[in-house]
Amino acid sequence: MLSILIILTIVVGVYIMNRRGFFRALFPKKPEIGFFGLQILYATGPDDTVPQQLRDIIAEYDGNTMPHDKKRMYKRIVSLLLDCFPYYEYGFWDFVDDDEQARSEFSSWANDVESSMATEQEEMGEEHDEMHRMSSDKSYIAVSLLFLVNHAGGNEEFFAMIRALPEKELWTRETFRKLVDACDALNFNAVESDAVFIVPGNDQDGLSWEDIHGGGWEYLRSIV
Repeated sequence: MLSILIILTIVVGVYIMNRRGFFRALFPKKPEIGFFGLQILYATGPDDTVPQQLRDIIAEYDGNTMPHDKKRMYKRIVSLLLDCFPYYEYGFWDFVDDDEQARSEFSSWANDVESSMATEQEEMGEEHDEMHRMSSDKSYIAVSLLFLVNHAGGNEEFFAMIRALPEKELWTRETFRKLVDACDALNFNAVESDAVFIVPGNDQDGLSWEDIHGGGWEYLRSIV
C-alpha cells in the first residue's frame, strides 16, 4: 500500500511539473531587458579627425548619467559614425532578448573591450615598441557601443528596427548603417546601462591589418 502511495505521489508530481511547463510554454514570460552590442572597425587615414572627435565627446560627457545628456552624446557619436559609413570594413554585433543572458553579455563585451584597451596601453609602454608592435600601420579605428535596454519605456521603435533586419543581410554595410541609426532611436530613460569604447584610446596609435587578423579579433566579420 505504501509503495502504491509513493508511486501515485511521484506521478502526480510529474503531472503537476508537466502542467506547469505546459502553461509556461503557452504563456511565456516576456523579457524585460535586451542587450545590444555593436562594434565597427572603419578604415582611417592621417587626416581623419573622427577618432579625436569621438574621444572629445566621450570626455565631455564622462560621468554624466542624466538621460537627456546621454541622448545628446550618442546622437553626436551616431552622426560621426554615419559620416564614416563608406569606410566600414569589419564588425560584429549581437542582440540578446533574455534578461539573464543580456546582462551577462553586456559584462562580457565590456570586459573584453577593456582588456584589449589595457593590452594596447601595455604594448605602447614597451621600450622597443616600433620594433615589436604590429600596429605601426595605423589603418583602423574600432568603435564599440553597448546597451542594456528596457522593453518598457518607449524603446519600441529601437527594438522594431533591430528585429526588422533581414537575416540574409546581417553583415552588409547597409545593415551596419541601420544598426548605428537605431542607436539614435534609444530612449535613455529606459536604458539600464550603456558603454562606448574607442580603440585605440589615443591619437598616437592605431590598429593595423596584422593586428585585427592576429589574436583576439577572430570573431570579426567582413562588412560587405
